[in-house]
Amino acid sequence: MQSLTGTHDFKMANFSKLDGMGIGEFVDSNNFTVGGCDWNIRCVLTVLKPHTDETSAIPQPSLPQYFAHMLKDMKDADVTISVGDRLFQAHKFVLAARSDVLQSQLFGKAEELNYAKCIKVIDMDPTVFEGILHFIYTDSLPDTYPGDENAAVQCLLAAADRFACSIGGRLI
Repeated sequence: MQSLTGTHDFKMANFSKLDGMGIGEFVDSNNFTVGGCDWNIRCVLTVLKPHTDETSAIPQPSLPQYFAHMLKDMKDADVTISVGDRLFQAHKFVLAARSDVLQSQLFGKAEELNYAKCIKVIDMDPTVFEGILHFIYTDSLPDTYPGDENAAVQCLLAAADRFACSIGGRLI
């Protein structure tokens, strides 16, 4: 058996001619000869072009904004937390997802649950709880603190520890 080798440069001189080619369409070369046989190469090309249209860009994640909105309007809240002289509305699944302690109180063993829709938190300032609730929903600290900011942050860290709040799978 005799082996013959030939070369053919397949060049795309003007890419714009390919714009709009549909499924089943192809590009082929000019005829060329190798070993006394005429050859023609037919190629099916898939060209991926980056999107330049800003309307097709992937939107930025908005989950933190949705949770911040949930914290403000408390629509469909299904649990009340009593702290001092204040009542806070919340969503059980949000609390349980961010706090192991609250998860245990809300979804512990069936025989331990009283199915009440109210949790009482003792020995905590309502303002501190409001801050920890803000953290649970938004994964960020409140923008403002009443009084001494350093003392408020220390109280928030103590509350986060008390409720076993986590961020990124780690306790804060």
